[in-house]
Amino acid sequence: MKYSETSTEEIARLAAEFPSRLVVMLYDDMLENLDVIVGAIEAGDIEARYVASERVSEVLYQLCIALDLENGGVIAANLASLYKHGIIQMTEINFSNEASIAVSLKKVLEPLRASWVELDDRIQSDMNEAEEMMLDPAFAAAFAAHHGLTGNIDSR
Repeated sequence: MKYSETSTEEIARLAAEFPSRLVVMLYDDMLENLDVIVGAIEAGDIEARYVASERVSEVLYQLCIALDLENGGVIAANLASLYKHGIIQMTEINFSNEASIAVSLKKVLEPLRASWVELDDRIQSDMNEAEEMMLDPAFAAAFAAHHGLTGNIDSR
């Protein structure tokens, strides 16, 4: 699923239910636009380069303001610095028309995207495991007894 092709409602649902998946989609969008920037520079297409660099800047800004700097510690602070630096690089691309800037930023963002994919996969796996456990009548009964729930428990 591509971020640019996702409805506002679906984005809101993902943000609430699977924020890590939404972050992966945003990273994919940035990486795709960094490729567009390189291609546009090679083709001499200033407008396409500008539009793609603005899109990357917008995503970096959104990721930056979504960080919990109060509770995120050094990781959140480092990501904020990286995202801010990336925004500055997008401005630099529009002044210098240097594809190497986009290539360098992409090399930094790719491993971060891979980490978000790994986290998202782990979250999905844990959720699937929890759902399977809730479908087990013995587990559901033990859970209900432990929490003082009575009556029929709907596992859906």
